Amino acid sequence: MLLLRFCLFCAIVLTLAPLIAFIDARTAAFQAIALHLAALSALLAVPLLIYRRRLWAIAGMLAALWNIALAWPSIAANVTAAFADQPKGRALKVISFNLSYDNPGFGKTVDFLAKSGADVIGLSEVTPEAKAALGKLKEIYPHSIDCIGQDRFCELMLLSKKPLRYSFAGKIGPKLTYIASADLDWQGSAVSVAVAHIVLPFVKPDWEPLQTWIAADDPSPLLPKTPVLWQSMQMAVLAGYARSLGRDQIVMGDFNSAPWSDVQTAFRAATWLDNRGPLVPTWPAQLPPPLRVPIDSVFVGGGLSLRDVHAGPDLGSDHLPVIAEIGSKRVIAEAE
Repeated sequence: MLLLRFCLFCAIVLTLAPLIAFIDARTAAFQAIALHLAALSALLAVPLLIYRRRLWAIAGMLAALWNIALAWPSIAANVTAAFADQPKGRALKVISFNLSYDNPGFGKTVDFLAKSGADVIGLSEVTPEAKAALGKLKEIYPHSIDCIGQDRFCELMLLSKKPLRYSFAGKIGPKLTYIASADLDWQGSAVSVAVAHIVLPFVKPDWEPLQTWIAADDPSPLLPKTPVLWQSMQMAVLAGYARSLGRDQIVMGDFNSAPWSDVQTAFRAATWLDNRGPLVPTWPAQLPPPLRVPIDSVFVGGGLSLRDVHAGPDLGSDHLPVIAEIGSKRVIAEAE
């Protein structure tokens, strides 16, 4: 019984930790495990209720409800997406995948991507060795943009079956924020596609190694109601860049945050992008799905909508690839 109460106490502390982000912004990172904390709190509350530890049981259920309320916008959007009318016509298939610097080999990744049927692939944590291995995909994906090897901090790559226009890969602003992006033609109109990789949520902007990499006067943009973290500032830079792209756009990558987090909520509010659809737990790949966190996302905006989103297989990375089929809302409008 003592163990149950201790575990519930820890779950409640982690649930409330983001509320003190004004003291230490890194506590906001625990928002990512809201669903895990909800399930754990509810499960612990049941035996405590059976053993008549009512106050503890009530505390556990309140903690569960608090976490569910935090994630509810994403859960509701997931349910809505599941029952919504799906766009007609051919979907644009994209894959977003963090290869991982520690990936022991790239053979499985290359084989998977070659057989995936994706139109566009966004990759992060691409090393020069990984780029060389991905060269085998040139016949299938003749169009690409990256800055691997050109900048020590750039590890992004965009591959496409379709010709790319206005392609760019590199630094887009302060706080070492990078992007690989381009426009492509789809269903008679231009679609802007970009891949990004946002830093972990535990890094404060005054982190000492960061000061050795960037200038002391590097600006620190911040979106409203976001914790003062390096991650939040990169998301603010990314939001500004997204607003410079065409209205129909896809922004994918490893965002190191959950869809219900403060940074993603603010990012959606600052752009016309949305990713609140099917939740896809992607990290860590080696754990079963209920224990993973959905930190890899595909955002779409303008006349685009997510038709289907799911995780791919384990390819040796600590992340699973995200596979998304994207439809055009205009097709439904024209059909109606």
